[in-house]
Amino acid sequence: MIQKIALLCIVHCMALTTIAYSQHASSLSLADALEIGIKNNSEIAAALQNVNAAHGRFVAGVSLPPPQVAFTYDNVPLREGLRAYDEKSFEVSQAFEFPAIYVMRATQGKKEKKMAQIDFGVAKIRITQQIKSAYFELLARNKQIQIAEENCTIAHDFEKHAEARALAGEATALEALAAHVGYATAKNTLTVAEYQQKIALYELKQAMGLPSNNETMYALTDSLGTFLHAPSLRDLIDKADKKNGEIQNRTLQVDISSLEKSRAIASFVPEIALGYYSKQIVNAGDKKTVYGASIGFSVPLYGMLDYRGKVTEASANLNVATVQLRNAQNSLVTNLQKAFAQYKSTDAQRVLYATEILPQAEEMLRCAKVGYESGENSYSEFLLAQQTLALSRGEYIDVLLSCNRALCAMDEAAGIIE
Repeated sequence: MIQKIALLCIVHCMALTTIAYSQHASSLSLADALEIGIKNNSEIAAALQNVNAAHGRFVAGVSLPPPQVAFTYDNVPLREGLRAYDEKSFEVSQAFEFPAIYVMRATQGKKEKKMAQIDFGVAKIRITQQIKSAYFELLARNKQIQIAEENCTIAHDFEKHAEARALAGEATALEALAAHVGYATAKNTLTVAEYQQKIALYELKQAMGLPSNNETMYALTDSLGTFLHAPSLRDLIDKADKKNGEIQNRTLQVDISSLEKSRAIASFVPEIALGYYSKQIVNAGDKKTVYGASIGFSVPLYGMLDYRGKVTEASANLNVATVQLRNAQNSLVTNLQKAFAQYKSTDAQRVLYATEILPQAEEMLRCAKVGYESGENSYSEFLLAQQTLALSRGEYIDVLLSCNRALCAMDEAAGIIE
């Protein structure tokens, strides 16, 4: 009697918890989760700051060095004040590299800024897929809890029924004990599902960039079957080859390495310095102002080794960037093929479960229940049918989750940035 009361209390607490959760949980669609995550995720914020930093490097790269300004007093006798003599001069000079160097720096700065913008897009894609995966995981765990709760209800009902049959002499004590074990197993399955749900919720909040002390509960409004779509592999490869973020960045890196090689070759070109001066001269009490201009060039007498070293390094970097571009192109196709194959496999399993396995398992349980109630079947046969249906439903949820994860992996591998 005490055991029955305890079991009823447990079931009642489960029901109250479910009602309270539904009343206080905030509705959350996948679109809402993505919007929150894009705004709050720290990785995306850091990628945006990298864009600003790249713009700053571009401005600094095309800036001239500061000019040199000098004021001098000439021919002042020792121990005399400067203001007592009028012979003084003003000079200003500006040094700069060959103009083509600045053009190459500006071009490189623009490409580096473009790379930072692409990295920002890649970060958004990665975080988007993380949020999607976490959202689908929580959807699956919520569904697993529903299945576990249904199994608990069924197992509890048949435990009571088996006890009644045993007391009436219609069933053995072993069958009643098996029913009790079945109910205990169902409760354990529910406990595990609730734990997995909490972990999935924590991971979703983390992906959305919410603080760790956020206690908001969410009622997800989408379903696992809503987003099951996939383009053809050929179309996906063709589009990704042109707009994949990593491919774009590798291509830009090849261009930048080529520019750095050109700059290394141009480093032998001398720097230029322009100057102007104005000087006041006093001669026999007469003041006279004269001026002049100058132009100078650096002479790289000792720069041959430095020049050769820079050119060799830049050539090697260009070769490395070219190889990395080819590897990225090959990896893109391979990763897309793997993700597409995984999706097709899981999608075939989904269709099999929906059309054959689940209907047959449900019919098996229905027949076993009728046979058990009429005394034709034992509780063990009914328990087997019940476990088969529960296992099939759980596996179907896992298959749906795998389908959505495969689509996320495909989108992330494509990395298409418009």
